[in-house]
Amino acid sequence: DWSYFWSYQIGHMYLRYFNWNFIGRSSDVQDTPSLLRYAFSSDPPHADNPAHNNYWYLPFLLGFLGLLYHFTADWKRAFSVLVLFVATGIAIVIFLNQTPFQPRERDYSYIGSFFAFSIWIGMGASGLLFMLKELLKERLPVAIGIAALLLVLIPGRMMQQNWFDHDRSKNYVAPDYAYNMLNSVAPFGILFTNGDNDTFPLWYLQEVRGIRTDVRIVNLSLLNTDWYIDQMKNRWNHEAPPVPISLTDEEIRLVEDKYRFQRATDFWRPREISVPVDKNYLRSIFEESAIGEPGDISSQLVAGPGAFRPDGVFLPELGFGVPVDSLDDEVSWFYEGNMLARDSEGNPIYYTRVQDDLVLDIIQTNNWVRPVYFAITVSRDAQLNLAPYLRLEGKAFRLVPVKSDVNFGMLDPAIHGDRLSKFRLREVNNENAYFDENTRRMIDNYRTVITRQATAYMELNQPDSASYWLRWGEDLIPFTSIPGDRSSKITYAYRYAQAHDMERAMSLASDSKEEAISSLKQGIDRLDRLEDQMADLRAQAASPAVRTNVSRRRAIEDELRSINNRIQEYSMDLSYDNSLLLVIQRIYFMDGNEEEALSMAEEVTTLTAGRITFPTTAAESRSRVERIFGP
Repeated sequence: DWSYFWSYQIGHMYLRYFNWNFIGRSSDVQDTPSLLRYAFSSDPPHADNPAHNNYWYLPFLLGFLGLLYHFTADWKRAFSVLVLFVATGIAIVIFLNQTPFQPRERDYSYIGSFFAFSIWIGMGASGLLFMLKELLKERLPVAIGIAALLLVLIPGRMMQQNWFDHDRSKNYVAPDYAYNMLNSVAPFGILFTNGDNDTFPLWYLQEVRGIRTDVRIVNLSLLNTDWYIDQMKNRWNHEAPPVPISLTDEEIRLVEDKYRFQRATDFWRPREISVPVDKNYLRSIFEESAIGEPGDISSQLVAGPGAFRPDGVFLPELGFGVPVDSLDDEVSWFYEGNMLARDSEGNPIYYTRVQDDLVLDIIQTNNWVRPVYFAITVSRDAQLNLAPYLRLEGKAFRLVPVKSDVNFGMLDPAIHGDRLSKFRLREVNNENAYFDENTRRMIDNYRTVITRQATAYMELNQPDSASYWLRWGEDLIPFTSIPGDRSSKITYAYRYAQAHDMERAMSLASDSKEEAISSLKQGIDRLDRLEDQMADLRAQAASPAVRTNVSRRRAIEDELRSINNRIQEYSMDLSYDNSLLLVIQRIYFMDGNEEEALSMAEEVTTLTAGRITFPTTAAESRSRVERIFGP
């Protein structure tokens, strides 16, 4: 409707970006406002954000002056610029018809419109010189001085505000991410990647830097096309052999025909899949008792399609890191497939994508010889429900014929630690380096694989090793330079406490407490306001005037539903804040600081007017927190 068009599509998705460029930007956090109303505020939102840019309206005012000057001096040419401005701005808004909850900011969609307005900024500079010259004819040096000051002030202010968050000289996150991903893979492994972000940087390192060219990258998005499958099956890529695929070249050429859904084989019947594990064959390849002598693995690679021939050759580099006899006899799992539609009786009809068929074919044809990995970015459905057989190694999951009951991949701390020790994260601990919100989130995700390592050592009752890896991770990715989200820091603090490293645990917990309390208070205030609005609307709905007015009654009911949805949303936020504060309190109890823990309980109870009750004993605190993290 019109309100959505003006408020969201025009206001949020166009004018906000326009204001970013010519008035100011509050932060790099997605969906935060521009500085339209806060350019001269003493307390603007997100003032401490590294991408907080305030231009004091100067570029906008100069551009607006240029627009007026241009139309006054030459309205025809000015109109042509206006057409460009509208055609690449508001017209694009109408054409794109963007929906809410965009995955990223879309300011780049309107670059043409901002370019057009920049023409008027140039015209404004020219017009300013002309006006000053006319106003100060007899004092020309003064006019030139004022004009020069203004024309230096505006770009100077923009440079001063923009330099830090536009400086990429210390940002190595993309190549280092690729480096860490490649070095998470065993020699001559096959690595399934998801899309562009986890594929192109890896290709760059292989093709330009010559790093880990033995790893064969298989992009799942491209694996839906015949030409890419043909390349995977029939071509080498540097030292990486072709991918084991059983399809003939003719079958590959026709692989996309399945989407016509004309044959029974074009559909999928949910069922159990089994892939046998030939231990005798693997033993002859991996174990030291195998026939043959250790040697350069590359000498065993013979050029040509299907040429990776390890038969009877000692290749321990490809092994699973566990004895062959400890492997399962088969890998068996249930795969439902993807729902396509329902038949006339309402029963679901399933299908598989070409990429799903090929992943399954590669697993079966490989016969467990070459290491097979899924990048940590690959979704669960693209992993074909193989989670019980995945082992976390650095930034990738390796498919291992050993079933586990771990949801996020089993973990061998020796193997995972070896992968982590090879990680490269340059300048991440440099507080003078800028990383945008998405990059900060990507770096923060590293902490998950680090805390997994610490947790594994805790399960082995080795708290010193757990503390070592936690400290290693915090030194590599300090919270001072990459704050992460609040749960990241508090989770890290709790892991420290579990490893009996109370010094680090208390430091992080104390840093997080004030922010968590403040967030809880804001949430309570929002809920109180919404509940007051709801009470007022219910009172209106109960009045005789509204009960007899159908349209007014429906409008109030719609508004009540909207407010109720927001209350549910804010209640979930409160639950999140409550969980974080529970963990902080638990850390105080674990440190023996019962006085501070009880003080927190009293503060939260008072702040929430009794809506939230906090534990008052260490035992109760432990029980509540173990519901979040497990025992």
